[in-house]
Amino acid sequence: MYLEENLEKLPNFIKIAEIGSFNKAAKKLGMTQAALSLSIQSLETALDIQLFTRSSKGIYLTPKGKLLYDFSKRLLTDCQNLENNLIGGKQEQSIEFKVGTHQVLAGSIWPTIIKNVNAKGKELSFSLTSGRHEDLIKGLLNQTFHFCILTRPKSKFHFKFEKLYTGSMGFYVSKASKFYRKNYDFNYLKRIPIITDLSAQLAQGKTTLDHLRELGLEELFQYQVNSFQVAKSFCLNGLGIAYLPRIEEFEDSNLELIKIRGLPQKNHGSYEVYLIYDEKNYQESLIDVISKIKEQFELI
Repeated sequence: MYLEENLEKLPNFIKIAEIGSFNKAAKKLGMTQAALSLSIQSLETALDIQLFTRSSKGIYLTPKGKLLYDFSKRLLTDCQNLENNLIGGKQEQSIEFKVGTHQVLAGSIWPTIIKNVNAKGKELSFSLTSGRHEDLIKGLLNQTFHFCILTRPKSKFHFKFEKLYTGSMGFYVSKASKFYRKNYDFNYLKRIPIITDLSAQLAQGKTTLDHLRELGLEELFQYQVNSFQVAKSFCLNGLGIAYLPRIEEFEDSNLELIKIRGLPQKNHGSYEVYLIYDEKNYQESLIDVISKIKEQFELI
């Protein structure tokens, strides 16, 4: 058996490679995981190669699996282009740019970025996936994404990192909270529960916890949350003061950004946003869209 006899299995293979999970790919394809696994085993047997390596952290393409993935994507794109031309449809195949972005940036920055990019010329199609850094880097490694926009550049892989901008952090309080008052000083702050994502990465490789520890506030955390969105929700319910990125995502008429006497503004944390991509897979079609996105981040 050879590849030409197993072409119908390629879409299944592509879906697994892009999602990074047999179980999730099976659900997307509307088939059982057992049937999908059998399909890939059959393909591996036909080609006499291993397509994926499996670990406790997920699945990854092998070098030969990567070659087959690249070929399969080109093949299916060529088939779609040919079909469009034969039936007199679009002569130019539009590209859907797949972007991985930190969950904090997805709802705050990206709507404006996409709107402004499309307003400047031909409308582009984006598929946006938000999540935590580790999951998105895995997707970039598996070529699920064309590029990622993340808040820190730490990675053991040799990706290209370009800093887009630097933002600042701030302390927020609910106007309906018992902690709300007109003036705040550092001594009062040290008596109030502070709510934030302690593991979030800020600038210079520091976490939120690292920075607040430097301020002597590390013992004030009564709630362990894993996202800034959850911290905001806790704050709105009057459970403490939230330490959040100063972006539109967290602007709320019921929240107030507070200034704290005795804590200079320059001592508030900052975070850095990076464009991350694999130079080896930096296709020509991405050059223009990435250039436009960089322009928009310069306006923030």
